[in-house]
Amino acid sequence: MSAMDEECEGRPSLEDGETWDVDPCTVCQCERGKVTCYHQTCPTCPKDTARDSQNADGQCCAPCLPVRCGPDCSSCIPSRPDYCTGCTDKGRQLQDGQCVTQCRDGMFSGRDHVCQACDSRCRTCFDQYEGSCLTCPPSLLLQAGQCVRQCGPGYFRKGETCSECHVTCNTCSGYRQDQCLTCSVAGQVMTRGRCVDSCGPDFYRQRDTCVECPAYCARCQPDSDQCVACPLGQFLHKGQCVQACPRGWFSVGRSGLCQACHPSCVQCDSLRAENCTVCQHGGPTPEGRCDNRHRCDIGQYLTEDLLCADCDTGCSRCQADPSDLRDPGITHDRDDASDPIDLHNPRSTLCFECLESGHVPFGARCYRGECPPGSYLRGTVCYGELYTRYRNNKRFHDSLEEPKSIFKRTNKHFKKRSQIPSIRR
Repeated sequence: MSAMDEECEGRPSLEDGETWDVDPCTVCQCERGKVTCYHQTCPTCPKDTARDSQNADGQCCAPCLPVRCGPDCSSCIPSRPDYCTGCTDKGRQLQDGQCVTQCRDGMFSGRDHVCQACDSRCRTCFDQYEGSCLTCPPSLLLQAGQCVRQCGPGYFRKGETCSECHVTCNTCSGYRQDQCLTCSVAGQVMTRGRCVDSCGPDFYRQRDTCVECPAYCARCQPDSDQCVACPLGQFLHKGQCVQACPRGWFSVGRSGLCQACHPSCVQCDSLRAENCTVCQHGGPTPEGRCDNRHRCDIGQYLTEDLLCADCDTGCSRCQADPSDLRDPGITHDRDDASDPIDLHNPRSTLCFECLESGHVPFGARCYRGECPPGSYLRGTVCYGELYTRYRNNKRFHDSLEEPKSIFKRTNKHFKKRSQIPSIRR
């Protein structure tokens, strides 16, 4: 008999020394507050006999009946001598009435060396419960005792198993700390496979990964590959490090930065237009200024930045509209939806000559055949209001002549107004 102890305090129905049967082979007794159970083992039946376990009739040990069991059986069913209920070799396992070296796939050796079924997803296991798998079917991977279709967060595939990543990794390519693919802590970023709180000075952040700054940068922006500093002897130009500032740019002192020259310069040594060293057209004046006044092509005019810019389409000669005269030349009531002329549209130039014959200039544009309503032709130019202020403006074209009258159309009628030239803007 074998004995086992169990606490029996708190069981008022039991008295010290009391015994009871748990099953036909087990008797328990309460001794000094503990339960001691005795499990009876049956002696081996004599040779050429076997216990009839199917007819124990409530006894612990079934009777030994004359039978010749199979050679591997220590006991068998008398009616089926080859169906073992126990094995002669205690190192063997009992499986479906046979004594085998090891249980087949999907089963494990349980109590009394009897093979029992594994969890249905296991190929082999050490227990019947979930998480007890040892190997898996070919289509599944072994992860922490379970068979899964793919490795979960915190694991990576290694052969037919899922191994644990480093604790800082959510997904990884290996078990080391520098083999992370994504991070387990929200807000962290990866640099060279490691999960860190922020990128270092030689890196910039691209989503959740730290990427090395380009080799030509001394330092780059935190969220892009644009340089913010260059190695000694190089210059920063539009986020790139260059050996020298390009044409139209100059280096500012010892800062290593390239800044744009004045728009009229091709090269300069300062931001001011007076410090041009090379001009768009010809050389600079003795004072270092670029004057492109007589270099503009037909259909162009000189801007305040001393650059040549295009006149309005169809205009061959124009000039910039002075900023102090930015008032509409003629007010025009648009009660006629078919009238294509919008005299309120601001323009930036005044046209004095048209490219095509049969066209006359008015404001910035050229009109076919005749002046638009509210203006009239004098010489080759249509005039409107604001002429007096234009005439007094030094930048107004010298060739314009003063008109004698001007009309404004209001409610489909014309009213006489001041004699000043039009502005189209």
